[in-house]
Parts: sequence; structure tokens; C-alpha cells
Amino acid sequence: MEEKSILKMRQEGIYARNHSIYDSHVFIHGERMEFAMQDIFPPAVRVMLPVSFLEMPVVMAREKYPSEYRPKVILTSPDLLVNFAFQYYEERIREEEVATAARYYYSILQKCYPGYGFLECSECLREGEHVLAWYSYSSPTINDTLFHIHAFTAVEGRLLQCIFNAPQPLFDCWKPYASEVFRSVGTGRIL
Repeated sequence: MEEKSILKMRQEGIYARNHSIYDSHVFIHGERMEFAMQDIFPPAVRVMLPVSFLEMPVVMAREKYPSEYRPKVILTSPDLLVNFAFQYYEERIREEEVATAARYYYSILQKCYPGYGFLECSECLREGEHVLAWYSYSSPTINDTLFHIHAFTAVEGRLLQCIFNAPQPLFDCWKPYASEVFRSVGTGRIL
């Protein structure tokens, strides 16, 4: 066997072995990524996130999320293409209301932006009885199309909105890991 084929087989073996954000690392779009549990709204909300992601610069956050109601926590990849954002609302919510809240936000988005490509809206149980509800859509930009997932869950009786977005080729690679990030949400408090 020639050296290139051996290296390719070795790389494929490494890619095949690491499938989860809980592994020591995963390869996403050919890039080695490590994830760690991080406090995003200490001590109430913790989530597994890429360790290489940084807080999005304020100027860029204002451009990307022009509303004054932009998410409080916005993390981005070093190349600024892949983003996770989080909003932790003050209002109280019961676990059984999470899916309704997600469907409400989804219907508002459909009415306000009928030109977006709406992909899916669904819900599941995560870790016991915790509900995770989400929808996904695409939105055109000047240069590209962005793909988004908005997920909702309750943490300590308050609604947490989790947002993921990336351009298509990256979105397709990141989607299973973004879902795993959303399912990793928990509390940092000892209850």
C-alpha cells in the first residue's frame, strides 16, 4: 500500500471512531473539535460547547442580530461562520409548555418572514422528562444562505432558547452535533 492510502485509511478510522461531543474530540467538516461543559448563565445553565468558540464581538453581534432583543450569549467559531447563541428568559414556564412556546415562535417567524425556507418543527424528550422542542429554517443573505436551528427547553422553570446557524455546507456537517449540544443543556446548581 502506498503512504497516501494508509494515511487516508487512518484518517477515516479516526473519523469513524469519534461520533459524539462527549468523545475526546470529533471531526466536523475536516476540523478537529473538542467540546467541554461550559457555564453560559452561571450557575443556572450549562451546556457542552466547542472549546475553540469565542464570544462574538459586539459590533458583529449587532450586525448579525440587529434587534435590541438579540441573544445575551453569542459564541462563534474563529472564522465567524458557525454560531451558537442563547437567551434565558425571566418568565416562568412549565415543562409541558415548552413545545407550545416553540410552535408559537415558529408560527410568528413564518408570518414575519414568508420567504424563508422552513424545514422542520419537532420535539423530543431529553434526559428523563425534559422537553426539547425545535424548528429549523433557511434565510438568504447577500452572499449565501444561512441555515438555522432554534431549540427550546426549560431550565429551572425558565425558558431557554438555543440558536445554531451556519452556511449550508457547514450546517450539514454540524447539524448532528448541534442537536447533541442542545440535548446537553443542564443546570450547574446542585438541586
